[in-house]
Amino acid sequence: MVRNKADRAIKRAVTKIDTKEVIEKPTMDDSNKTFRTRLVACWMLSNAALAVLIEQANGLNTTEADQKRIQNAYFSVILWCTFGLSMVRFIGCLYYFIRRNLFPEIGMLGEVFSLSSYLFLDPMARLATTLLLAAELAFALPTAWPVFSRAPKGAYDIQGHRGGRGATVESTLPTFAWGLIYGATTLEFDNGLTKDGHVIVWHDESIDGLKCKDTKPVAPNDPLFPYVGKYVANLTLAQIKTLDCGSERLDGFPLQVMYPGTKLSTLPELFNFLDCADPGHAVELNIESKVDAQFPNLTRSPEDFANAQYKLFKSSKYYSKITYQSFDWRTLILMKKLDPKITRAALVDSNTVYGQNKSTSTWLAGLRPDSFPGATLGVQIAQAAKSIDSNILSPAATDGSSGSIDPNIPGYISFTTEDMVKEAHKGGMLVKPWTVNRLNIAEQIYGWGVDGIITDYPEVMRRWALLKGVWVSKTYDQTKVDPLQPSSETNRKLADKLGAAFADPSFEAVAAEYLGGAVRIPTESYDVMDPVGVDPRWNVFYKLSEHLLKTYPKVHATLTQTRINTHALLYHWPGSDTSLKPILLTAHQDVVPVEPDTASSWVHPPYSGHYDGTWVWGRGSADDKSGLVGIMVTLERLIESGFKPKRGILVGFGIDEESTGSYGANRIAKYIEEHYGQNSVSMLVDEGGGIENFAGIPVALPAVSEKGYLDVGIEVATPGGHSSVPPVHTTIGILASLIAEIESTPYLPGLARSSPIYGLLQCTAAHVPSIPSSVRSSILRSVCPPEASRSQLRKCDKALHEVEHALFEAKSDLNQGSEEKARAYRSLLGTTQAVDMIKGGVKANALPELASAIVNHRIRTDSSVSALQDALTAKLLPLVKKYNLTLTAFSQTNITTGGGGTVVLSDAFNTALEPAPVSPTEGSKAAAYRLLSGVIRKTRGDETIVSPALMGGNTGKYFNASRALKKSSKLASRYSVLLEPNS
Repeated sequence: MVRNKADRAIKRAVTKIDTKEVIEKPTMDDSNKTFRTRLVACWMLSNAALAVLIEQANGLNTTEADQKRIQNAYFSVILWCTFGLSMVRFIGCLYYFIRRNLFPEIGMLGEVFSLSSYLFLDPMARLATTLLLAAELAFALPTAWPVFSRAPKGAYDIQGHRGGRGATVESTLPTFAWGLIYGATTLEFDNGLTKDGHVIVWHDESIDGLKCKDTKPVAPNDPLFPYVGKYVANLTLAQIKTLDCGSERLDGFPLQVMYPGTKLSTLPELFNFLDCADPGHAVELNIESKVDAQFPNLTRSPEDFANAQYKLFKSSKYYSKITYQSFDWRTLILMKKLDPKITRAALVDSNTVYGQNKSTSTWLAGLRPDSFPGATLGVQIAQAAKSIDSNILSPAATDGSSGSIDPNIPGYISFTTEDMVKEAHKGGMLVKPWTVNRLNIAEQIYGWGVDGIITDYPEVMRRWALLKGVWVSKTYDQTKVDPLQPSSETNRKLADKLGAAFADPSFEAVAAEYLGGAVRIPTESYDVMDPVGVDPRWNVFYKLSEHLLKTYPKVHATLTQTRINTHALLYHWPGSDTSLKPILLTAHQDVVPVEPDTASSWVHPPYSGHYDGTWVWGRGSADDKSGLVGIMVTLERLIESGFKPKRGILVGFGIDEESTGSYGANRIAKYIEEHYGQNSVSMLVDEGGGIENFAGIPVALPAVSEKGYLDVGIEVATPGGHSSVPPVHTTIGILASLIAEIESTPYLPGLARSSPIYGLLQCTAAHVPSIPSSVRSSILRSVCPPEASRSQLRKCDKALHEVEHALFEAKSDLNQGSEEKARAYRSLLGTTQAVDMIKGGVKANALPELASAIVNHRIRTDSSVSALQDALTAKLLPLVKKYNLTLTAFSQTNITTGGGGTVVLSDAFNTALEPAPVSPTEGSKAAAYRLLSGVIRKTRGDETIVSPALMGGNTGKYFNASRALKKSSKLASRYSVLLEPNS
């Protein structure tokens, strides 16, 4: 009978959840599922939650021994959570352990685990389903969970008042869970002190019957029962733990979700829950001592509070995240004596600033605001708080005598004032008013410069802040990838060893010499060069390959080297698992030529490879011999350490990336296709963006796409003659007018949502606090959901145009009058044109019959080579007709005919390249991007933000070899081979 009851209960609960929706919801990425699972598990496994589960078991007539067995089963779940997420190989034995601990009388747990026991399911999905179903039984818990992520310091502090009581029952684990979900920067709550000295999480001095209800006495005939209405100071923890504080919806908060059976938590229990849900200890805590200074017999003394709370603060992992606040300023003074490192916040309102008839308040530690020199009460309050060395002033937002509840309604009186805020800031304090539940109040005090607010509705205030472009914490992050660790213990040790070696100051000089040696070899490539073996300028590349052989002997002894077209190099390091596609790391040997006449203007000779203790100077030190040397040094060190790759590694070094790529990279790509097949490479990492500093935040910029490329040749031919009898328009004059027309009609830039730069903008809006709030607001409002209505889409598009204005106009809030910045944005997001070469005439008094120019184009990502060719043809056609010429454009002959001569437009070097497809950064096809992101964050630090970026010109030739194209500096690649991607 018991089992039948349990089975019916589980079946009713299971019907509430669509497990397919839970696991496969399209908007839910891996990090989302990870946090959702963690939060549910932490909640379920807290002492307070277990009490609910045990009560439910009691309802099924289970014995005390059975209850202990339930706890054992849930202990197994803890093990699963702890080890299953990071050590999947243990899941099988843990699963057996869990099943073994379940007993048939409790169908609730047995059914939960059996639903997720299919071995072909993803382990994370099985774990998520298990925990969600179990938690649904305990709390009827909703199943949509965003992942918890925090903003760096400097974010506007949106504090969840009593956790965020607008959403659910206050001061309980459910409300703190929802505070995390809604993105509260800080969880604000109160502490009471029980009769037996336990610190309890509760706001009121007594047990309010509007919030809690009695269940049963802790012992028969307990004289204090019922406990509702009794003061916390007169109740023991055991008595308080019998209360149900999740079944009453508080008047004035009609949207509160109830969680029947919820118990109050002690401060250590809350710390344990947060430590589980927030292992990075990112959330801030604002903890109040609930001391009654006016009626001291209603609560424990300030000394009791300060000592009991500090003991728990000091032993908590949240020690550095705690702010200690109180209306009774005596406790703040006591806490400073105990530990001056604890941040302290002085609470004050119109009822505590003075006593009756303006007598000295019992709340402000004997201070009278009017004893301070400020001209207004607000200034005096700030000065009083400063006198006790408070770090934060936390005043009521609204005066208790206010005749209305909103600044836009006549009669409103604000307790927080602008002069109070200014005086507090002058004294080095932050200002965070309470309790701000109306947007008009939030906007008013934000305009005065407050540093945060305490609110019952953190989700609403966060949404308001985002729309205003205010820098706040994030509720979830769909693209942020955790730092990756090598998959085996051997490789972890090797990675640590290499990391230590590369970080050793002595290595810098060695690395500088490696790079300097390569820079000293002037491997210049030119736009026009005869084939290898014909043009003697290729011979210098022999010296570089000899240098590589001498400098990196283990690489050449271990890897197979193939010379392609004599000087292009392809190395292969076979992996132990031939079923895995290799990765391809590339760089190029050549550099841009140095104009001989400019060599004397260089700080150091262009091919000196000079090292000044900080920088290596010389042509190619950045582009791209640093990448080449980085790869070779890493390979050499890996081989020295005995590393054996599981996945094969290809390394390609081209010889003419600075010109056409046709003699080097093209040939390497063709060789790979012929010998390995198309799309035979799992991931390509080429040169690209580095790591930029955005207002103190390191942002790595791997390019996931490249603009297209086209060098247009313009050739004008007209009859020659003597300069003494010139025509109205000479050959060079006609060419000049065509060039003038090109330069006077640039292509308009535009920001497409498909552009990697749009992803970069969203990333900076989320992570970089210095971006102007107006620009951040426009970026965030420009993001439209897939199911957006037409009116929503129009609003999003309007915001997108605002972003374009911010990028492309010099006088925008973003560019602050800098035309250089605006031009850089226009160039990156538009098709550019630059006249780079011009030729015509052989003698001063002879009319040239032929004149030509080369115009370089970088094609925006949402355009194409053919679209550019058509646009250029249409642009020049009117002038061609005006001069009575015949036009041939990109093999289209006689577009218009005339007797005065010819104009030919062509792909000057046959090097046209389409814009590269955008490599995925999200979803199932983004494994390569996640791998690179994780490696970067491992090697460059967890604070590094990784954002998609765009290369300004497509000169790569490897697309057919790999669809996973990543243009990135080699800052992270030294570890990529240790990670065994997809293995």
